[in-house]
Amino acid sequence: SLNTCLRHLCILKESDYLQNSDKINNSSFEVYKGYEALNYAIHVLSGLESPVLGETEVLGQFRDQVLPQLQEKPIFQEPIQFILKMVKNIRTKHFVGQGAQTYGGLVRKLLKSDDEVVFIGAGSFAESIYPWLKPHKEIFFSVRDPEKHSSKDSIFKDSEFFKITESLETQKNTLSKKGLKKSVSLVVCAPLSAAEIRKHIGNLKIETVVDLRETSKADPLVLKDPMTKVFILEEVFTEISKALENKSKIRDSVSREIKDSINAQLTKHRPFGWDDIHVH
Repeated sequence: SLNTCLRHLCILKESDYLQNSDKINNSSFEVYKGYEALNYAIHVLSGLESPVLGETEVLGQFRDQVLPQLQEKPIFQEPIQFILKMVKNIRTKHFVGQGAQTYGGLVRKLLKSDDEVVFIGAGSFAESIYPWLKPHKEIFFSVRDPEKHSSKDSIFKDSEFFKITESLETQKNTLSKKGLKKSVSLVVCAPLSAAEIRKHIGNLKIETVVDLRETSKADPLVLKDPMTKVFILEEVFTEISKALENKSKIRDSVSREIKDSINAQLTKHRPFGWDDIHVH
């Protein structure tokens, strides 16, 4: 099974589906079988079904969540390896070199000249972006509960944390071992109001803001320094979309390629006993 912010995908054997068919068919699941199951899974993991065409976050989530499960369910090894091989071929042929196709890739590009980055919020959005910046920047986080995110199980455990309820300006010298001394930038991943963010920043000089709040356009973050560059969520979507031109042409070409490859595979043998995908 795979859980993302957009979908819940379950892979079942035919016998398991039949045992639970009443429950599944009476729910809001969509059911794909055989060829359609393979086709849908490849489209999703290739980024063809995502708001940002060609994004790679869902593939990373699939690898993290689904591949460890295969050790206990070897019956799915062959179909999933076939799917991953198809996805790799599609990405190599159609998406490599087309520009930033992930939020993390674009944020790194927008913050290219900035040395220190403060994430406001440490949820799933921050988790997907953080690995893109970690090798190149000094990373800090502003959160409500620093102890929660500094635990040994957190991917942010090596970072320093500020309290989101207090001013960054007053915390920067007392809390930070390294200090916020260079070109500081913000990546906003928490559903705060612009007023709350301004209060948290205080008079700290900010070079760039990447504001990923859903309300970033309706509730704009206007800072005191007119030289601060602010990119809102809508602009981020636009920039990513620009990286992949002729999207409908790409989708059509990739879809034909997927169809031909699946048909060729299924002429060799049945779909590996892999009969059903259920997507919530």
